[in-house]
Amino acid sequence: MRRFQSDEIKNKSLNQRIRRAAAAARGGQKPSSIVVDPSMMSFVSTVTATPPLKTKLKAKKVRYSSAAAQQMRKNKVVDKEKKKQATKYATQLYADSKMPGEKNLSAKKVQEIVEKKLGVSVSKRTINKHFAEGRVGTSPKKTGPEGNFDDETVLNLSNAMESYIQIQQLNGGSGDVTYKKLEELLKQCTAKKKACDCAWLLRRLLEESGADINAGRSNNAEQRRIMWTTYYNLKSWFDNWEKDLLKLGFSNTTR
Repeated sequence: MRRFQSDEIKNKSLNQRIRRAAAAARGGQKPSSIVVDPSMMSFVSTVTATPPLKTKLKAKKVRYSSAAAQQMRKNKVVDKEKKKQATKYATQLYADSKMPGEKNLSAKKVQEIVEKKLGVSVSKRTINKHFAEGRVGTSPKKTGPEGNFDDETVLNLSNAMESYIQIQQLNGGSGDVTYKKLEELLKQCTAKKKACDCAWLLRRLLEESGADINAGRSNNAEQRRIMWTTYYNLKSWFDNWEKDLLKLGFSNTTR
C-alpha cells in the first residue's frame, strides 16, 4: 500500500481525486478512513475522514393530559410535605438524644428510625448539618437564588389562589378558572413587581398549592352550605339570634 508524503497530504486537489477514485472502486461508497503513515498524523488531522459519530439516543418526551399533570403536582406537594415533616422529626430526635440522661443516637441510627416510622429517608449529612447550624425541628431550606417574594408572601398568594379556585368551582364559575384569567389576576396583585414573570409564578403557585383547576366534581357538603347561605336564610338566623339574646338578658335595645 502506498504511503503519502507530507507535500501530497497537504495537496487538497490530490486528496479529492484519491477520494473519488476510492469511492468509484468501492462501488460508490466513500471510504471511512484513509491510511497514512503514523509519523504524519499531525499533518492530516484536518483532512482524514472519520466515521460518522452516532447521535445520542434522546428520551421520548411524554405529554401528560391535564388531569394527569395535575395529579403529578398534587403528588409532588404531598411528597414535599412528607419530606419536611421527616426532616423536622429527624433533627428533633437527634437533638433530644444529645440531652443529658438520654440515650445518645448516631445520625445513622436516627436515619433508620425515621425511615422505618415515616417511610421517608433523611440523609445523615442533612441531620448533622441541621444540628450543627441550630436548625432543629425546622423545614429544609429552599434551593436556588432568592426570589422576588418572601416565603410569607408566596404562602399568602398560594392560599388565596387555592381558595379562589375552589370558590369559583363551587359557584359554577369554572370558566373563570383558566390559566389566562388567573395570570391576569396575578398581574394585578404583582403590579409593583415589574420584573415578575406571572406565567412562571402561576405555575409555581399551582405546584405549591396543588389546586386542581380542572376539577369537575365539587364538594357536596360545601356546595350545600353555599346554596343555604341566601339572604333570607341569613337574615332569619340573625333575627332569631337577636331575639334569643334579648330574651336571655345578654343584650338590650337602644332607641
